[in-house]
Amino acid sequence: MVFNMQFVYKITRIVAKYFNRAYIRSRTSEAMSELNKHLETIKGPLLTAGIASAIGAITFKADQYFGSKSAHSEHGPELDLAITERLGATKTLVLLGGLCMNGEELASQYQKELADDVNLITPVYDSNGFDGPSLFEQLYDQLDNTPTDDIVIAGLSMGGLIAWDMIDYGIKNGRQDTTEKISHVILRGVPVCPKSIRPGPRLLLNTVQRLGYSYALDHSRPLLRRWNCVSLLKATPAAIVEQCRYLAGPHTNNLESLPDQVTFVRGVLPDPVVDESIAIGTLQRQLGRPVHEVIDSEYLLPVHAPTDRQSVRFMLEQLGIAKSHTQQIPAISLQVAA
Repeated sequence: MVFNMQFVYKITRIVAKYFNRAYIRSRTSEAMSELNKHLETIKGPLLTAGIASAIGAITFKADQYFGSKSAHSEHGPELDLAITERLGATKTLVLLGGLCMNGEELASQYQKELADDVNLITPVYDSNGFDGPSLFEQLYDQLDNTPTDDIVIAGLSMGGLIAWDMIDYGIKNGRQDTTEKISHVILRGVPVCPKSIRPGPRLLLNTVQRLGYSYALDHSRPLLRRWNCVSLLKATPAAIVEQCRYLAGPHTNNLESLPDQVTFVRGVLPDPVVDESIAIGTLQRQLGRPVHEVIDSEYLLPVHAPTDRQSVRFMLEQLGIAKSHTQQIPAISLQVAA
């Protein structure tokens, strides 16, 4: 009886193995057939993507090579400045644009809305590189040549970082006579710390630092300025790389040297690049005092550091240097505790 039970057990195992293998072969055959169907469907797009990737890689290497050569062979020490001097001016506005912003275009936009008794100085960033100390020195030289008793600074995006680095540099390098005249700094879209940059833009910034290449917002095209948060257009690689490296820091932590009046402007909708709540909170902790936060209630687009006429006028109104008009843009003022 024991022998018979063992025999039956063995036969059962053999039969089970046979049917199990047959089932596996059947299922494998069905799976392979389905896989082949899917491969036939996506073979065309995969081939297209492969060719596009190869072309992109070749273009990337060529662009990186020539951009690097341009940065090292054509970089000049002189900085172009867009300057508007007014007879009898009592104030000077230093306008500092953001990453790859067109300085001349930006100055033109602000000049149209600027009061008649205010000078305007705007640096036009070098298209072949970016040198912070050189920029600061040349700005201070120009401010000495355009003397007024009151200086205000407007910083858009990266321009805000330039603003306080410039002030700290001036204090440490014998420019106190000029820095003491700075009475008000106004900021919009400024990434005060790396954590204040949203994940997508932060990934792009890190990629640029590592690879030395990028696509950047082109703020000089009027038709696309409205949608500059999604319009990724080619710009000079040498300029982007150096500006991104500056943007990534390090920057001065000595923000106590900023004037008493520091204003942070934000739109109604969230900035797509900078988390303004984190930026303002960090700024207040570093300053050790509250920041005057205002909301541009008329601006209803999710755009980073906008430069349209309405946004420009709002910035100038907060500084008290807008051209006189009968109606001002309403602002929502928020005083946040430190």
